[in-house]
Formats: sequence, structure tokens, C-alpha cells
Amino acid sequence: MKLVILLTLLSFNAEAVTKVCLAGSTVKIFKSYGQSFINGAKLAVMNNKDFEVKEYFYDRSPLAAREATKKMIAENCNVIMGYSNINELNQAKDLVIKNKVPVISIYSNLKDEDSKVNILTMQPKAEFMVDKVNKYLKKNKQKLGTTLMVTAANISSFQDYKSAFSKMISSESGTVVNYDLLENKFNKDILLKKIKNTRKKIDTVILLTRSVVASKVVNALTELKQKPFVIGTSNFGSTTLPAFYNGLKDKDVNGMFVRQHSVMDRDPSYKAFNKLYKKTFKSNPMVISGYAYDAINYLKKNKKDHMGVTGVHFASNFTTKTEKCFYVLVNKNGHSLAKGSDRCLP
Repeated sequence: MKLVILLTLLSFNAEAVTKVCLAGSTVKIFKSYGQSFINGAKLAVMNNKDFEVKEYFYDRSPLAAREATKKMIAENCNVIMGYSNINELNQAKDLVIKNKVPVISIYSNLKDEDSKVNILTMQPKAEFMVDKVNKYLKKNKQKLGTTLMVTAANISSFQDYKSAFSKMISSESGTVVNYDLLENKFNKDILLKKIKNTRKKIDTVILLTRSVVASKVVNALTELKQKPFVIGTSNFGSTTLPAFYNGLKDKDVNGMFVRQHSVMDRDPSYKAFNKLYKKTFKSNPMVISGYAYDAINYLKKNKKDHMGVTGVHFASNFTTKTEKCFYVLVNKNGHSLAKGSDRCLP
């Protein structure tokens, strides 16, 4: 029944134009990022009169995502693509379900129940990504030791990561110091006091926050003359937009994180996309460009099985599976793919 309903929602009249609406706050705040999102989508529909792309970007004010969603529904969007995080998507969820508007969320980590309605995510679950981190640490004989785990309490996807990392640390008999915070109320002095009270040297810090706060945490640790191994998430940025690294006062850092997709991907399918993007827009694609390109190509195939250039495998039942991911190192030179073994271990 679920499949029949979804295919009904997503089967568009062959004579009608499918309106794909792009949404998000990050893509408004960072103009080049937003343009890359638009470019990736437009590249997929180029010379195709059956699809139209329009952006509905919004700021981070309260309920901005909800108001933008109301507008998209009122203006007859057939599919909404984007939403910068799960908090934004949660503002819109009841609206898109009620109005039966399919959503392809690029960066939100969804719950299992979301896949039962008309919402799809291109992101793997936290457990998948943490498992890849653990395998990297073991292969490289990187011990956790005493671990400080800093988590944004107001972002549910980071809470999912916290749960997954806690299980990983427990399985390794590690010691963890938890510090939950509200990102807009980060207080360096409170953090430093908590670290001092542990009376232990912090060997590893896991940063489950957005890049700005993650950088502030490491800057605070530097004041204590501590340089732990740093583990983050894709919110650290990428090799082309190293947001976490850019916020560091002392760039001499050592760490890693896992990304589902990288613009440095050497796969022939991605290289072909990269070449076409550069030729068309006279600029380099960003990670979000490939995601947008893949999502619309999935729609063009009428939601049938589709393997995207980013490694996202779209299934005909409106679900996705991650086929590849990458290890990104963070050091004094910035963000870079791990040499020789950048692909995630099976």
C-alpha cells in the first residue's frame, strides 16, 4: 500500500511541468553554496521542458522554514528539495504530509517513521557513519583514551550521533565526558571549568555541533594547552569549504570525519558530472551540487531505481542507501581526503 501511495503522489502528468522547489537556510546565508545548489538542479533539467526549478531560500529566524513551506505549497510545488537540517524539516513536516507534497531532504537525518510517509533523505543514519569512524580508528591504531563529547542539545540529528558514539566508546571500554549545550549559548568558561574538573588530559574530542561552535571548543582546549585528536561529522564542512578549520585560531590540529560524498571523488561517473558542471557554469561544483543533480535525475526516471553520481542509491520505494563514503582528515593544511584509502572501509 505504501508503494502504491508514493507512486501515486510522485507520478506526474506527462504533459504537465514538474515544479521542483529548492529550500534551505544555509543556502541563503552562504551565497556561493546556494548558487551551487541551484546550478546542480538546473544542470539536471537542462534542455528538459518537463521540469522547472525555483528556489525558496529563507533565513534562520523562528518558523522561517514553515512559512517558506506554506508559500511553496501555495505556489504548487510538486516536490520540495533541501532543508538544511532536521529542525527545519520538522517545522514543515505536518504541512507536506497533509498536502501530499513529496520531500527530498538532502542533509536531514530522518527517523524510520519518516520513510513511511512522503519524505526521503539522502543521508545515511548516524550508526552507519559512526561505524565507519570506528573502523578508521582501529585500522590506524588511534586510541580514544579519555573522550570529551560535545553535543548540540537543540539539534536532534546530533543527539542521534551522540547515542551512536556512546555505544562505540562503551564497546571500546573508553571513558567519556559529556557536555551538552545550546549552540547560541556557548560559554567557554563553563566548558573549561568542566574539563578542569575532570582532572584528566583529554585525548579525544568528538564534536557534534555545527562548525562554528566546534571551532570554538577546540580553541578553548588550546588555551589549556591540550591538543586532542578531533572527530567530527560532515558539519565540519568539506575539502573545498573547510568551515571547521577556518574557525580555528591554532591551525595545528589532528583529526578526521566521514563524509558521504566528496568533490574529490575519482569515480568515472562523478568525474563526468564534474566536467559537465565546470563546462556549463565555469566554476567547480560543491557537494550540494551533486546531491541536487542526483535527486532530480531520480525524479526524471519517475522514481525508479537510480544510482547517483554521489553514491546515493535511490530505490523505487522512495528510500535511499549509501553506497560509498570518504574519510576526510583535518590537519594544519586544512581538510583533505585520506591518501591511499579515502574510501570508507566495508
